[in-house]
This record gives sequence, structure tokens and C-alpha cells, in this order.
Amino acid sequence: MERTSYTKQQIAEKVAQILTENYFDTPPVDIWKLLDNYGIVIHERTFPLKHASISGFVVFADSDKTAPVFVINKADTDDRKKFTLAHEFGHWVLHKKELMDDPALSVLYKNPIGSQTTDQIEVEANQFAAQLLVPDTMLHAEHEATSAHKKDLARTFKVGEDIIGFRLGLRDDEQQTDEPIQQV
Repeated sequence: MERTSYTKQQIAEKVAQILTENYFDTPPVDIWKLLDNYGIVIHERTFPLKHASISGFVVFADSDKTAPVFVINKADTDDRKKFTLAHEFGHWVLHKKELMDDPALSVLYKNPIGSQTTDQIEVEANQFAAQLLVPDTMLHAEHEATSAHKKDLARTFKVGEDIIGFRLGLRDDEQQTDEPIQQV
């Protein structure tokens, strides 16, 4: 089976449609409420030590594989949980067929956002998650209305500064500064 690949623009358009359909037009995007709107069940679990590097995954509550359950690591920070939920939702939206065939595709390991990976499915899910939590239109509006420090934007969107850095296309060394951000 040939897998569909998505461009950043296609992902941004899918996210914009989801946000519009769910009446999210100002930050922050409440990922918990959004998933509830879709009937997605969320379970927070304490993972065994040997699986502590896993942030989350998708399982199915029914044999038809139509009722997804997102399982997230209870030990993770709130910011990490939000990103994991958005990432798993990205898999659900973009890679539903692949997930139904192989649910193991959804397992998210704790890697810094934007870290190098050759797995296109993970790249797309990360892009979807970052776009969902910090959408283009909201980011541009906030960036122009504020002093544009990462810390300020992170507080407005209620995400970690790493997500803001990723969305603005900053490199790791640029993310360490508290200087005003110049959007790329």
C-alpha cells in the first residue's frame, strides 16, 4: 500500500480546518477539549521503568478500530503531555489507515522536538502537533502584537519554549537566548 505524504502546507491546512470546525481562533488551543470534541479517550498511565522513554501511543477500544484511546506517560510534564496528545492526534488524522494496520507506528519516544529523524511519519506527526498547538495565524498575530520573546509566546500559547522555537524555525543555539525573536 502506497502511503500518502504530506507537505508542511497540507498539514497547516488540515490543522486550520480542525481549528475552525472546533471554534479555536485565539491561543491557547486546549488539546484536551479538542480531543474530547472528537470523542477520543485519554488515559494517563505510569509506564514501567523499561518503557520510561515512551511518551505515548494510540490503542483501540473496539475491534473495528474506530474508537482511539491515547495513552500518555503520567510522569511527563504538562507541556510534554500536550505535545504527545497533539502528536498522537496527528497520527490519527494523517496516518489513520497505517495506524489501523500497525498501531505500533504511533509510539512516541522522548526526543527533543525537531530532532533529526528519517521517519517521515514521525516528522509529519511532529509538524502537525506543533502546528496544532501554535497555529500559523495565531502565531503571526501574537508575534506582531508582543515583544516576541519566546518566553512570552510560550506563556500565551501555554506550551514549552522548545515548541515556540520549533515553530519559528530556530536552531538549538538560537533557542537559548532571551532576545526578541525575528521570525523566519
